[in-house]
Amino acid sequence: FTLLEIATMLQELGLEFRGFAPLDSLHRQGYAAMFPKDPAMLDLGHWHEYEQANPDAFIGMYQFWCGPRG
Repeated sequence: FTLLEIATMLQELGLEFRGFAPLDSLHRQGYAAMFPKDPAMLDLGHWHEYEQANPDAFIGMYQFWCGPRG
């Protein structure tokens, strides 16, 4: 699955993305530099853009938290 597909699935299931775990500081800093208006780092569309620019960011697999919206 891509991050955009995951975003769609979470929306359809009534869930929201709560963040990646674990995520190394290199990628946290890189994302923050690219998307300073998303300090919570919760926009999967932005993460998709970040991954396109940094293809090794999630070389293993996506590990993330999600929960009910609200």
